[in-house]
Amino acid sequence: MKSPNTGAIRARRWLPLECELDPRQLARFPEYIRLLDDSNIRLHELRSRYREKLRAFFAGCSPESIRYRFLSSIKAPSDSLLDYLADADGSHHFALVVVQGQGDDEKIVAESRYVVLKDQPYTAEISLLVLDEMQRRGIGMLLVHELMEIASRRGITRFSADVLGDNRAILSLLRKLGHPLSSTVSHGVIHIEFPIACGESRLSEAA
Repeated sequence: MKSPNTGAIRARRWLPLECELDPRQLARFPEYIRLLDDSNIRLHELRSRYREKLRAFFAGCSPESIRYRFLSSIKAPSDSLLDYLADADGSHHFALVVVQGQGDDEKIVAESRYVVLKDQPYTAEISLLVLDEMQRRGIGMLLVHELMEIASRRGITRFSADVLGDNRAILSLLRKLGHPLSSTVSHGVIHIEFPIACGESRLSEAA
């Protein structure tokens, strides 16, 4: 999976009326976010209606970003894989998208998800991808914290991730979470696991 280096610019949440976001409103989407460079994005739970926008999103990512996300050099997700990615059930398979624009101009600029492991119901595998031009704005860390908060409220206690060994950006992001990491390496892929804190309040700023 691919993520920006989140150390340069932090992201903070905003509501249309410039109100502070109550943490109890955590799972209410869409959520409006203003980045510190004053660009605006919205966070949505992924629904099947985003299928074609998801296809366009992947098409706009660089080959390197696609390789990091899918752990192999593919031109684009197949139709069957796209169906799977777009049809998250919102429970065992939960996905978020970050969008910009309105109406016909609306486009996805990032996606993230967790999938609960069948043989380990308290562990979920995470993945994420940020459009190349939107990287280094704190979106990757923002998405990981969103997934951690949502998953912990549903009884999930650990996340796992498979990361290509040369994907330094996501490896750095995971280390910055401050959680103890355990890892194994096989054929150039690093399998990482780390605990998530149940009931942990969402950060007001993603560093």
